[in-house]
Parts: sequence; C-alpha cells; structure tokens
Amino acid sequence: LRQGFRVVGIEANPVALDTALADPGTQPYLLSGQLTLLNAAISPANGTEASMPFWVIPHRPEQSKAVSWVALDGGEEVSVRTVRCADLLRLYGEVIYMKVDVEFNTIDCLSSLAREAEIRRAADAGFGARAASEGFWRPPKYISVEVEATGLIGDFYKHLVSLGYDSYKVC
Repeated sequence: LRQGFRVVGIEANPVALDTALADPGTQPYLLSGQLTLLNAAISPANGTEASMPFWVIPHRPEQSKAVSWVALDGGEEVSVRTVRCADLLRLYGEVIYMKVDVEFNTIDCLSSLAREAEIRRAADAGFGARAASEGFWRPPKYISVEVEATGLIGDFYKHLVSLGYDSYKVC
C-alpha cells in the first residue's frame, strides 16, 4: 500500500475482516479506494454455489478454515459468499502481484485462473482481435502460492505452467 499499489484483499473470516476494517492503519487506504476488502471465500473453478460454510474459531481467528474439522476445536459455522479468482481479475482489472494464501483452496484459485486463461486462448484463436477487444483479462504478472499439501505440487505446477509462468514463489 505504501508503494501506491491498489490492493484487493479477500477474507472469509468475518471476525478477521471486522478487525481489519476497524484498524486505524487501514482507514486512509479504505477511504481513498486504494484498499478494498471483501468478505468472501475462494470457490472452485467450476463452482456454482453462491456461498459456502466456513468455520470461525473466535479465540483463534487465524486458524479458521473452510473445513468442517475446525468445529472440533470450537469453530462456529458461518455462511460466506464465494468468488472465483479469475472473476476477481475481471472485476478489479490488471494484477501485478497476486499472493494466494487461502488455506486449502489455493488449488481452486489456480484452477480458476488456468480455466479462464484456456477459455481466453480458445476465444482469441477462434475470433482473433475481436475476442481480445471484448474484455481484458490476463493472469497476474507475478504470483506466489501456499502449498497446503505436497500431493498438490504436481497440479500447482501444471496450472502455473499453463498460465505462462516460468518463475513464481511457492511456500
């Protein structure tokens, strides 16, 4: 934010979002429109549900997740609207850097981006310049993703390569 970039943050946990919205440090950025915070969860690339269950742990908001076992640790179920990562790019425009840390839904974000890129390539091939003029969309210039499970590394790699990345950050 201090470097002047526009930032769109997605937070599924309504408690954490309220904390961020109330923080005096975020107020100038929110008021100027440089920072936008959305209460939403990342949905699968082919997801059609408008909302999904999310479990909030009031005493440990950083441990809240979209997986039901969180209820065993005192998590309370809430309903959160969903959004696809590709749709965020379509709505908010060109992205220079995207950091994906969405607890067990990173693969959904990458799948959404890869699916949209495939659709755009097919449209461009079939309709040439007309398709390009019908709506701007391209993957973020830089991306970093969180690997939640080593079994997903192959799928992460496949999607990152299909998006045109030859370098990226994975943690």
